[in-house]
Amino acid sequence: QYVNDTSTLSLSTGYEKTDGINATRPDVGSNYFADKDGFESKSASFVAKHKINDAVDVGVNGLVSKSTSDFDSGSTLVNTYSDQKNGAASAYIDFNQDKLSANLKYGQSFDKTTTYDSTSPQGNTFDTTQKQLNFQLGYKLPVGQLIAGLEHLKQEADVNANYAIYDLDRTVKSLFTSYLVTQNNFDFQAGVRQDDHSEYDKHTSYNIGGAYRINPTTRLGLAYSTGFKAPTVQDIYYGSGTVRFQTNKNWEAFIENSGKNRTTRLTGYQSDIENKTIWANGKTQVIPNASIDGINLSSDWKSNALLFGFDYDYQKAKNETTNQTLYYHPKNKATVYVGYQQPKYDLRAEVSYTDKSISPDYSTFPEIRQTLDDYALLNISANYYLSPNLTINTRINNLTDTSYQTVYGYDVSKNPYIIANQTSSVTEYAYKSNFFNPNIFTEYGKSLESGHNFKVMLGFQSELFKQRDITASQDGIMSEVATLNTTQTNAQNRGGYSEWATAGFFGRVNYDYKGRYLAEVNMRYDGTSRFLRDNRWNLFPSFSLGWNMAREAFFEDLTDLISTFKIRGSWGELGNQNTDNWYPFYRTIDINKDQWGNYALGSWLVNGVKPNISKESALVSSLLTWEKTQTLDLGFDLSMLNNRLNVTFDYYTRRTSDLLQDVPTSMTVGFQTMLKNVGEMKNQ
Repeated sequence: QYVNDTSTLSLSTGYEKTDGINATRPDVGSNYFADKDGFESKSASFVAKHKINDAVDVGVNGLVSKSTSDFDSGSTLVNTYSDQKNGAASAYIDFNQDKLSANLKYGQSFDKTTTYDSTSPQGNTFDTTQKQLNFQLGYKLPVGQLIAGLEHLKQEADVNANYAIYDLDRTVKSLFTSYLVTQNNFDFQAGVRQDDHSEYDKHTSYNIGGAYRINPTTRLGLAYSTGFKAPTVQDIYYGSGTVRFQTNKNWEAFIENSGKNRTTRLTGYQSDIENKTIWANGKTQVIPNASIDGINLSSDWKSNALLFGFDYDYQKAKNETTNQTLYYHPKNKATVYVGYQQPKYDLRAEVSYTDKSISPDYSTFPEIRQTLDDYALLNISANYYLSPNLTINTRINNLTDTSYQTVYGYDVSKNPYIIANQTSSVTEYAYKSNFFNPNIFTEYGKSLESGHNFKVMLGFQSELFKQRDITASQDGIMSEVATLNTTQTNAQNRGGYSEWATAGFFGRVNYDYKGRYLAEVNMRYDGTSRFLRDNRWNLFPSFSLGWNMAREAFFEDLTDLISTFKIRGSWGELGNQNTDNWYPFYRTIDINKDQWGNYALGSWLVNGVKPNISKESALVSSLLTWEKTQTLDLGFDLSMLNNRLNVTFDYYTRRTSDLLQDVPTSMTVGFQTMLKNVGEMKNQ
């Protein structure tokens, strides 16, 4: 991942392999092959975003994956499996300025699944593609925000299964609008959506909800919504007769309590569903009426660098026609997590539990109901921040499930090896930083009856940043208690202390006469620790003049039309002391280190050993000083129709001098470049 102030680029790949996720099926009578059924998946994704200016963002993203799943299917084929290939890509542009926002997004996706089983050894293929265009506008009202938009979805499917061919071509055109209000103690949202479906006509759905803060730490909320869902390609192909669309009505109520370092929320929810589709007896079937009722309790806490929390969900899902529990809906699910955050890394461990649930027994016909066992999973993840722009993310899933195996890597000869650390070690890291930023100023103003107005400001501002870090590590843990004292070999340590400081005195004088004639003078005298004493301090002045012509007597006849017509000009200078190196005027001798910052041996043998090596840094200049930017600006401000129409014009020239650049040096010096204040740049 690469991130800077205006752009983000992220690339990721994934590989997963499991063995025996599904228990071997001892299906007496159907003669299934008693083998372990595994799963293998490879995937890649990318995200690219760029901010063109303060109002416009653009981006693209994509994902592609390929997977194979094994399963049991009768005695005709020893190895029955399903291959799946899918991918998606989209591009968007966002606009956001003042009260108006807009978003335009276009995306395409594909999903191809081929299944080889006892009934179709030649393969059943479902090949679907989607194209979707979405456009949304938002406008901020005096109270709340209005959002409206449209969507156009095109779906195509080619099905070749059991020697039969089925084609699907559907289009969905949608319009939607919503109104949102966010106040200090009150939130409200209402929306309506209409879907014009080429197969299922028009359907309108609604949502309305609100939340009220009864005290500074507690909120109450209530929401209601309706929904519409069209059957999938597989639902239609394997359906018995006409497969109707699904509708639902949903209620939700919550109470939330939050503080500085915690948030706890209790939610109750209820859904009534008509025409819910399920898979049973070898085909898609429809449940006329079903309901899902539940309660969810979640809590998140933070104490310094430690994070912890939990989520618990109780659910009752019922087929109202038969009064039986719906398939694959466990009553209880819970997750508990704990995390630890540091500037260089963070860690997280979580345990999740899933209760028993009901599933169909596909070995019988008609199918009977069977119970799936409950299970618990332990997942551990870690992130290490190599730099502000580069992060390493790792995650290990399902540590308590013996059906999962170690992931193997492959060398250049395609021989497998276990991805694991062969050497145990302990590393302890400590980091401390302090930032002090006092800012002291005083103002004095005086207005005379004659119309002259004066204002004077004087002040002082400084910054002091200090940081210190220390790291120690050692290999070979000899005890169940992993500390530096219980390790034995390869002791390494490193640390550092650094700081920088600035100080500045500033003043400003303002003058105006009856708002017609305006003048301002600013002075800053700034110093920095990043340069030597003789070049450390610099004076940065600025001046501006303005004439508000609309305040003149000869302009009185036009004041109903034009309230402000100000002609103005300014000149000023600012300085920049930010350098990559906090001590650019010092030469250092660096001892060779590896990519992790550990001291590393050289490549040459001296008396039978590889000694440490060191090298001098590049040449430095004793004349390094501030980069300076001078700006000349001429323009005018025009306000008309009681400030409903405003026009601002600026013509400016900005010249930056003494830019720090690496300058080539003579080859006889022994160094290629030297940092100097030699660069110039002009913008206008």
